[in-house]
Amino acid sequence: MEKNFLTHQIDFFRDIKDNHQLSSSLPAIIAEILNISIDSAYRRMRGETPLILPELIKICDHFNASFSYGKNSSNELSLFYKSLCNDEQPLKDLIGCFVVLRANLTRLLKHENAMISLTLTDLPIFYLANYRTLTNFRIKVWFKEMIGRDITIAEGYDKAFEELLEVLQDTYKLMKSSLHREIWSHQSIHDLLGSISYHYQTGEISEAESIQIFSELDAFLTDVYDYANTSSNCEMYMSETELTNSYMLCQGGEEKLSIIKMFSINSMFTFDPTLYDDIKMWIDLIINNSVLINNSNRKQRHLYFSILRDQVFQKREMLGVMG
Repeated sequence: MEKNFLTHQIDFFRDIKDNHQLSSSLPAIIAEILNISIDSAYRRMRGETPLILPELIKICDHFNASFSYGKNSSNELSLFYKSLCNDEQPLKDLIGCFVVLRANLTRLLKHENAMISLTLTDLPIFYLANYRTLTNFRIKVWFKEMIGRDITIAEGYDKAFEELLEVLQDTYKLMKSSLHREIWSHQSIHDLLGSISYHYQTGEISEAESIQIFSELDAFLTDVYDYANTSSNCEMYMSETELTNSYMLCQGGEEKLSIIKMFSINSMFTFDPTLYDDIKMWIDLIINNSVLINNSNRKQRHLYFSILRDQVFQKREMLGVMG
């Protein structure tokens, strides 16, 4: 008999009860996690009320569990997600997320012909790991939006930030030393520029900080341009159409890893091969309608990156922070 979602939901709660030593009754724990009544918790456990995604994430995060759903065995998806909204140790959660990513990439990239693919609707934070002020700004903004406070002024932040930079730099080195495809668009830095503009105009970053952030972004784009001219490991594409989704794929041997954007950062991942194949098919279609920058002449490559640099210049000019 084919299972529906609610049957899977009942099995999900049964697995939690069977595989965890509980300090109190499961309905009481679920009620506390979701801030609902015990009666409402019972209805979810009996499959009378479907769980919504935020509830499912909270329960999975609490029990370090995963939830799978599929109409049949060939269409089942298991997603693993680490919450980054923990008010007690948010930066530690982010570091843990990238430690897991680094470990997975290290294992997969040992295989011959392993390949990474990325769609850059925004700049992954590990791309910016060599730019301290810019990375620090991204951290400050992300967590201000997620938990409502500036974690960069918290006790112990400087030490944790150094640990984060090390993991991010390792991750970026892994990618650059391996075969990979990057799909850029003219919108790849839009979100970052908009964030800098907003936080400068609201007074949350000073003129000196904004000048340094813009300078580091300029330096980053110069480094990427030089990398496009010299790298033999990277296929760098420029899409003429706007990229609507942010993904990172990695295949090594038989394993296929998909990393998906959750909140402002790619923090949800799955080894589901069907989802990987679907995303890869979409990425391949984007590539078929994109320009391979590496194969362009130097003048053409310069033109593509000039468009991105001009966006930075225009934003600086608009804000009056030319430095």
